[in-house]
Amino acid sequence: MGAGGDVGGDTSVEWRFWGDNVRLSSINSCGFGEHGFEQGAVDETDDGQQFTVSLKIPKEPAEFIRTLREAADNAAKYAGQPGYLVSFVMPIERSNPNQIQIRWESAGVDGKSVARYARTKRAVRKPQAAKRRSTPKRRR
Repeated sequence: MGAGGDVGGDTSVEWRFWGDNVRLSSINSCGFGEHGFEQGAVDETDDGQQFTVSLKIPKEPAEFIRTLREAADNAAKYAGQPGYLVSFVMPIERSNPNQIQIRWESAGVDGKSVARYARTKRAVRKPQAAKRRSTPKRRR
């Protein structure tokens, strides 16, 4: 099982990431701001690994293609400046949960990491709504 993540559209934006050799102490899943949520973790990789980034062509591709070409031109123009950020516009499409796919190989998977991932997935769940009291409050 390779490591990676999918980002795409539902009625909003949805994301899902997984790793084969995750540092359990790095897992962060907490509230952010009044209505937000922040998540993160570290998946161990060997030296020399690369990301494979795949994008599904949108239903209305004109703007996407134009900005992707501009990004490619900027990448060539600033190739001598490591760290220069290249970006492009891509519409968020409904019912397309893996519109953007990122993959990588985790470091030396020992067979235990898949079990660790399963435990982590169970441990990091959606926040539950507060349970209702079983007895009504007494009025004074």
